[in-house]
Amino acid sequence: MVGVCGVEKNKDWLMLHPFVVLEKYQGKGIGSLLMENIIKHNKRKNIFIGSQNPAVAKITTKYGFKTVRTIALPLIVKLYLLTFTIDSINIRFIRALLEKRSMPRGQFRCFIKVI
Repeated sequence: MVGVCGVEKNKDWLMLHPFVVLEKYQGKGIGSLLMENIIKHNKRKNIFIGSQNPAVAKITTKYGFKTVRTIALPLIVKLYLLTFTIDSINIRFIRALLEKRSMPRGQFRCFIKVI
């Protein structure tokens, strides 16, 4: 396995957890293959991705996603983000976050693809 993306489905929306591709395979189209597969198997769903990673922004643009402000997201997506954030807050998460603060990341942005 060289790449993975968590998926959470509900009636109308597909919420994608961060894409993770092993470093030695980055830049080789693995993220694009993941995205193509996700879109192919979920043609009747709106798709949401939230990320700070500039590579994710590049992939989402390639596949027709639009960048939106958090305030403009549908309520179901806002609830997902809130639940995901609350579930993620623990000591290990905070420690990892502090250790990663030196990693180059952009501003957290939200991307949607609406059918």
